[in-house]
Amino acid sequence: MILTKTISDEQETAAMPAESPPTYLNNTYEITSKVGFLIGVNKSIFESETSTLEYNWFQLMNQDPAARIIRNLCALRTQLFRQYKKINNEIFFNMRNLNTLPEYVSPELLKDLEADGIEVIHANWQLNQYIIYFSLEIKKRIADCRNWFPLWINWDYIRELFIIPKVSEGKQLKTVWGYYTNHLDRYPYQMFIQWKAQDDGNILLNDEKFVKILYGIHGKVFYDKNKLKDASDYTKANIFSFIEHSENIAIVVDCENADLFKLYSMLSNMESSLIGKVKKIILYDDIHTSTGWKLLNKFVNISVEHKIVTRVKDDKSLVDMKLAVGTCREYYQNHIDSFILVSSDSDYWGLITEMPECRFMVMVEYEKSSSAIINAMKEKDISYCYIDDFCSSNLEAIQAEALLMEMRSYFKEHSISIKELLQRAVSNTRVDMSKQELAQFKKRYLSKIKISINEDIIQIDI
Repeated sequence: MILTKTISDEQETAAMPAESPPTYLNNTYEITSKVGFLIGVNKSIFESETSTLEYNWFQLMNQDPAARIIRNLCALRTQLFRQYKKINNEIFFNMRNLNTLPEYVSPELLKDLEADGIEVIHANWQLNQYIIYFSLEIKKRIADCRNWFPLWINWDYIRELFIIPKVSEGKQLKTVWGYYTNHLDRYPYQMFIQWKAQDDGNILLNDEKFVKILYGIHGKVFYDKNKLKDASDYTKANIFSFIEHSENIAIVVDCENADLFKLYSMLSNMESSLIGKVKKIILYDDIHTSTGWKLLNKFVNISVEHKIVTRVKDDKSLVDMKLAVGTCREYYQNHIDSFILVSSDSDYWGLITEMPECRFMVMVEYEKSSSAIINAMKEKDISYCYIDDFCSSNLEAIQAEALLMEMRSYFKEHSISIKELLQRAVSNTRVDMSKQELAQFKKRYLSKIKISINEDIIQIDI
């Protein structure tokens, strides 16, 4: 879990019902922390209590040789740029090398790079040769860090921050160095990145600011603010208070009127200490809803009961009735005293009001919940929150698995039988082969089938 740290901008009211009060969401720092690590921001900044860069990402990425190499190469390039004149004079006039200049070049950086297999020191090299070499190594290796960033952010925009175009040209290198040294205070923590620095303050302050600037450089706008914000402290405090005053909790989900991925975002952004009080998640699911609900038990550390509700009439779902009866049974038979109901359906108001001995918290979605049910919950002092508010930047794994599950199902239904294909070929060509010859043909010619994708079309070649 990534801990949020500050409260910032007001959520856009256009996405909310008119009657909803302004909601203040928390900033996230995942993207900025990862970029900060790769460009070589000092470890002490990550460790500082006042920094927005998160130390847990430093620790995780430092265990990856690919990310560690990029970090050290970038840090070394920054040091060479900052002390360019002094280092250049020492090399040119005094015949010294990088490993003999500890006052300008960090010996730890050189040592770490060599330990990771990078040949750092070269005899008789000038400073420009070193900068070009390190820059080309960064260009060659930066793609190895792509998987540290989620699919929703444009990787090409991130990649460009690390690559100096036409770096081998002496004039270009001089221009880049001059611009950087003349605008040091405009670079994040004064670390070099390849960009036309504007006076925007610390661009690594939080994910929202960084992504806005990053996309703006390319004339684009990033619209999905839910990837860059988390639920407010007020929302989390409400959930914390509800759970803290409960003994045994069940999360009851109306799958017809709930979003799997928003629920997962909420669960993955909650403190593990709070999740421990949740005894089970009960999914009441109609046969016509999303197949993705089958995946939830693979991604949460809570027992999941998936109840598929069959229909008596094709045009009538019984999910709401089954959920209401099942909730009563959980209270009377299994001693569940508190329920987090995930649904925007107002039909459950009867269940809530007729069981005052139970404690209910309702999680709704902005677009699906009416002002009437919100006002009713306020009047009866029923805890509720908007499940849309939780940061959705962590959905890649479960969304990818959901898509792959559907595609695997399709491929299974549309599989190709080699035996039938071969029999069809024999029939169409009138080839006369014995069973033994056909078996040898399969072994020799069909054992190396190649699959390729051309313009989104899967092609099979023999």
